Amino acid sequence: MTEVIIGRKGNQPFAITERTVSGKHLKATLLADGNIEIEDLDSTNGTYVDGQRIVKKVVSPDQMVLLGTVYQIRIGDAMGIAPQGSVASNPEEVSAFAKLQKVYEDYEAAKVKIQQENAKKQFLRSLPGVASTVLFALTFLLGDTVDSIKPFMGVIMITGIAISSWMAFKGQQTMPVKMEELNKKFMIDYVCPKCKNFLGFLPFENLKNRGACSYCKTEWK
Repeated sequence: MTEVIIGRKGNQPFAITERTVSGKHLKATLLADGNIEIEDLDSTNGTYVDGQRIVKKVVSPDQMVLLGTVYQIRIGDAMGIAPQGSVASNPEEVSAFAKLQKVYEDYEAAKVKIQQENAKKQFLRSLPGVASTVLFALTFLLGDTVDSIKPFMGVIMITGIAISSWMAFKGQQTMPVKMEELNKKFMIDYVCPKCKNFLGFLPFENLKNRGACSYCKTEWK
């Protein structure tokens, strides 16, 4: 591919689900000399090369690029370009690399679990607010027949809204912390068996198809 839009809604040859990556985060264009021009597409959390936020930059296919706060990729992988200058690995390194499949699968399973737990908690948090809305509607539907208990219903409604708002606030604080802890552990475990550099948030199959580490060029096949 000569031009690729990278992001959660991009057309790169692998899925990106990390929420800090924008839908259309980065445009990558293959140049005639084999290098790649990358251009940030006004992403929310920015694009970084060697720790510096960039708008547009020409890089090599082996350049590691940070999208948002945690998602790191080798830019050539998004273009379907294999690493250059790879070196042979020994059987122990190949075996250690194969074990990374479980590391990635465990990470994805844990991430889905956190998202499911958050969705369940969001539903539970909404219940007090829903109950308050129902009570508010009843005061109009029943009219004068509930005049004697309207003050109590008002207290219940206000309490329900307050509880719902507080639970929503607490939920917004909890999920990012859990995801940050999960991502930190993943970045420690999902590393090249030889050079110990983090391999990015690419699915294991994409790493396997790449065939070699982007840092030390050690082959995994």
